[in-house]
Amino acid sequence: MIRMAEGPFAVAGIDDLQWGRPDLDAALRGLDPAIPTLLLSHRPEIFPEAAAREIPLTLSGHYHGGQIKLRLPGGDLSLAHMRTPYPEGLYRIDTSHLYVSRGIGTTFTPVRLNARPEVTLFQLT
Repeated sequence: MIRMAEGPFAVAGIDDLQWGRPDLDAALRGLDPAIPTLLLSHRPEIFPEAAAREIPLTLSGHYHGGQIKLRLPGGDLSLAHMRTPYPEGLYRIDTSHLYVSRGIGTTFTPVRLNARPEVTLFQLT
């Protein structure tokens, strides 16, 4: 738990959804449900389950914003945009929010196209 002037909040994290052993129940066990929780998850696909548990903010990454992304008239096209509904940016379900960072790294090929690296600063209030 982290205490700030505005009040406390909890931080929980889960293992990678594909290669690890993610256990949201274990991550949240012992946390006071009256205190807001910040969930850290490498992959964003946990978001619907986090929203169902009314977790106000989930931070994620994994897809690097598509890393190599084509800009087309109908929208962006990348492997990430084909694999997940959450490739980059801010999403909302009811009162829960997910932010998927493009991050600063790359995967497999050290190239980015139309997916600029980012470091995001959050002000929690």
